[in-house]
Amino acid sequence: HKELPPLQDQTSTGSEKKEHKEKRYQPIVNLSTSRLNHFHVVSIACGDSHSLALTNLGSVYSWGSGRSGQLGLGDDMTSSSKPKLVSSLSGIHVSFIATTGQHCCAATDRNIYLWGKSFIAHSFTPIMLEAFHPRKVKQISMGREFCAVLEDDGNLYTWGENLTGVLGHGNTASLRIPYVV
Repeated sequence: HKELPPLQDQTSTGSEKKEHKEKRYQPIVNLSTSRLNHFHVVSIACGDSHSLALTNLGSVYSWGSGRSGQLGLGDDMTSSSKPKLVSSLSGIHVSFIATTGQHCCAATDRNIYLWGKSFIAHSFTPIMLEAFHPRKVKQISMGREFCAVLEDDGNLYTWGENLTGVLGHGNTASLRIPYVV
């Protein structure tokens, strides 16, 4: 890490100005000079020990630890210190990405893809969730062992492990396919 000079705090109380010394560091990896420099990154998502980036062309890149398949690069890819294209999603225009823990989700307007290790699935490459085709995805989000999809018309679907009632269905039954809340 290369230390930057301290920042000056411009806030004041009355006529008194405070000097705020805070250490700031330059990033180790600058994505603008990495494998992604030819693409415009429109969204990022970070898990426990991995990251995803979505480009304006709908391509997904991953890097970090992939011991549980969360990179989506196949079972021979256990880690990568540089962004790598999730090639099994090539030709599919991904609109949204989400990740947490050791699993990931990508969505097109009408399909959901999952990979990594979770209650829902365990796959080293993205697999399409066959039992669910939303009308039009507006947002996706993930918790430790569950997922949520918000459709453009306001319908909210959740699925996954539900030991604490986190799915919002009024019970603690875990679900392997999405149900509307």
